[in-house]
Amino acid sequence: VRYLTRFIIICNLFLVCHGQTGEDPNNSPIHVLSTIEKYSPKLMMGNASFKPEWIKDLKLLLPCDNIAVPKRGTRLPNAPRDYRSGTHRGI
Repeated sequence: VRYLTRFIIICNLFLVCHGQTGEDPNNSPIHVLSTIEKYSPKLMMGNASFKPEWIKDLKLLLPCDNIAVPKRGTRLPNAPRDYRSGTHRGI
């Protein structure tokens, strides 16, 4: 019985020690750094300037004179914005 118990303990220790290497090659820093692609910003054509005649029929006033209007639609006044409890739809 002692030999069988020792044999089982030795087998279990061997399996625990050699069962996993502890290093997944896909999680290594070298693998992650080698798969990063260079970022190249995309140029947006046709969105270079704001024209006030686009909004003249909306009956809204621009907030300040001689101030640039944001180019992103989500930053415009009264643009829909997502919040934790729903979406604000503007005016």
